[in-house]
Amino acid sequence: MEPGSRCLLNFLCRAIPTVFFPALFILSPITSAFAEETWQEPVHWASVGSVNSWLDIDTSLNRGNWDRVDLTVSPRKQPEYYARTLVHVAALPNVDLDAFRALPKNERAHRIELAQEELSLLIRWHKKQAANASGLMANFWRGKQTNVDFLGAILEDLNVATGLDPANPYPWHLMGWLRAQVGDLERSEQALAAAEEALAVVPPTQLVNMRRRLSLDRAWNARHLGRPGKARRKVEEAEKWGGADFESLLLRGLIAAAEGDMDAAENFARQVKDLGDFGQANGRSLHRNLRKKMGKHGTRMASSWILGLTWEKLGYPEEAARAFPNWNLGKGRPIPMVPFASYFWRDAGYIYYVTGREDLAALAWARGNSFTRYRPFFVYKAYVASVQG
Repeated sequence: MEPGSRCLLNFLCRAIPTVFFPALFILSPITSAFAEETWQEPVHWASVGSVNSWLDIDTSLNRGNWDRVDLTVSPRKQPEYYARTLVHVAALPNVDLDAFRALPKNERAHRIELAQEELSLLIRWHKKQAANASGLMANFWRGKQTNVDFLGAILEDLNVATGLDPANPYPWHLMGWLRAQVGDLERSEQALAAAEEALAVVPPTQLVNMRRRLSLDRAWNARHLGRPGKARRKVEEAEKWGGADFESLLLRGLIAAAEGDMDAAENFARQVKDLGDFGQANGRSLHRNLRKKMGKHGTRMASSWILGLTWEKLGYPEEAARAFPNWNLGKGRPIPMVPFASYFWRDAGYIYYVTGREDLAALAWARGNSFTRYRPFFVYKAYVASVQG
């Protein structure tokens, strides 16, 4: 090798590690930031609406005297209807996320088109709700809320759509949320985990509200399934995406109650109560009729919820009874406790039952059913156990 060539080679060998590689480290965050700024949500993703939007519509409804209506559905056809929601019947077989992403672009586009066709009923329903949630839609909602055919069709369509297009997190999230509403918590968890997997390729600064809602929904599931450690981890994730709020503090208190940790339970119960007006604390726009009824009652009820369960867990039923009063059950109109009414009144029934107030327990469980969103199935405990088994 010529002396001049050797000098040039030596220079490059010294310069590349000292100049090129540091430049890569400098450019890496710039490239990452550019990718986050240029990422655009696919136009079809949010067609069914986010779970947050469904929750907002639900809390803005005027239920009138719904709490006095017996919404019990005959159990005979429940297994038959629910079984339909677990079957994938479509022009194409279902695929997992990795297989979907490996498909050619035109095949992915065809699957997306088929998935959107499957979701057309749900898309139209969501648009109608959003357009007129507190007017005529309130009466229409009342009929649909107890229509097993309609609600079964929604879950069936979501099941098929997620098999056709598993890369869209919105249908996964909505299906997971709805399955939790009907008491199928394990399948709910599977759907919510699939939504998080679909979000893994999205820059972490995008769809933050969905990520937070997903973490909270999985925290509720873990809490209901008796997994307090996992529930706490999911609450911590949710707070990472948006800080502590009424719902995360309530969950932390209920987790502490499940563990019998009185110090932590009292701390979170106090924080929840100190938030004051429930209409502001819960972070959702309540219907004006609910705002009048809730006021500061909602935060006091949440605090009582935590403490009543904690005393019961520790084996002090008398203290649990003192901590958890009747909340006007059997005397006029009980306070709704929306949007946590279904969870609250189910637990209320349990507290009343173990503290010897069986008449109140029956009223509380009936009330929990009337406020369970999309609830044709979660009525009979034996059936709930059968779908989870």
